[in-house]
Amino acid sequence: MKRVLFICLLCISCATLASAIFGQTATNAPGAGQTSSSAAQNRVVGEVTAVDAAGGAVTLKMDDGHTVTVKTDNRTAVLRVRPGETRSENAEHITLADVKVGDRLFARGTLSTDGSNLAARQLVITSATAIAQAEGQNREDWRRRGVSGRITALNSSTKEITVESRSREGAQVVTINASGNVKILRYAPDSADAANATPVSLADLKVGDQIRARGDRSADGSHFTAEEIIVGSFIRTGGIVTAINPATNEVTIKNDQTGNTVTVKIGQRSTLRRITPEVAAQLAQQRAQAEQQRAQAGGVGAQGRTQGGNGNAGGREAGARGGQRGAGGRNFQQMFDGLPAIGIADLKKGDMVFVVASAGADASHATAVTLVTGDADFITRLLRFQGRPQRGPNSPGLPGDVVGGGTSPREQP
Repeated sequence: MKRVLFICLLCISCATLASAIFGQTATNAPGAGQTSSSAAQNRVVGEVTAVDAAGGAVTLKMDDGHTVTVKTDNRTAVLRVRPGETRSENAEHITLADVKVGDRLFARGTLSTDGSNLAARQLVITSATAIAQAEGQNREDWRRRGVSGRITALNSSTKEITVESRSREGAQVVTINASGNVKILRYAPDSADAANATPVSLADLKVGDQIRARGDRSADGSHFTAEEIIVGSFIRTGGIVTAINPATNEVTIKNDQTGNTVTVKIGQRSTLRRITPEVAAQLAQQRAQAEQQRAQAGGVGAQGRTQGGNGNAGGREAGARGGQRGAGGRNFQQMFDGLPAIGIADLKKGDMVFVVASAGADASHATAVTLVTGDADFITRLLRFQGRPQRGPNSPGLPGDVVGGGTSPREQP
């Protein structure tokens, strides 16, 4: 599943460190197949895929998908920083042997004309373990100090946002105080990753937007003082592909359930996946097991009630099985991330698709965040979730936390 703000923070940290240490500002490097006619084009950023410590080389997969071989010598400075660190004096000097596959790496130096090699003067890395820990802490802080829902009213004079927040206990109206130095972001049209969100003002928010805020809640839960806000306007749709326009990267879909037709734009960050028959069969098996567990849990609970004092035991066992279902949601997310990626050229008329998208200017247009096609029975089950309430923008429609790992029920199709 996709990473939140840490990747952006790391890139900013690395660039700041490079400037602080060398007194220069690093700029974008060209991808493979491009030429570098200027010495200014001298940085690469991405994930380490291989390390040859003896040979002094690191293979880097850049964020645009290109691969670069980063070469070092005895004059290359190799530094390690914590996620979000921007002070050069807090960087740790390490050796190439300390760099691991999966680490995030920023490199400065001289790039070859074809963009495939970089003779590095400096490497700045953040370990994959540190990134995972920081992301875990960030997710936990959002869970503990976050609120999500749908905007129902905006008051620009008091800088207050009225939100209908849904939970297992039901709906609750929460007033969010957005005054002060509050960071406000809006998701990119083709992404539910906060790393791609852009800064906006309170005036850019709209009634109906999905909102997620982090901050402090009042004792009764009715008021919330925000530190950070992120909003989006996501919809769930799907149906049969009736037209494909590769020139405009648009797919037209007719929804047989509603009779509506929508033209979906495929953006640069849109994720297109195909459900394979093997994955569909595996999910069907998991669904059958989950249904069996629910039936058994209900039987245990009923038996506990008839036997009097054992009702709590039945509840505990049912709760444990509920936890297993939660784990199943995470497994579904991992499975989704591993599905084959496709492009618009792989779609054809008659395909059944399910789409999570950002709403367009009107109901007939949208921009895809995620498009799933493949097994028709599986897509049909996904389409059943169209009318269900959405509990937050980070998981705008797909069950089992797909598309961002946020707040929707951990339900498997």
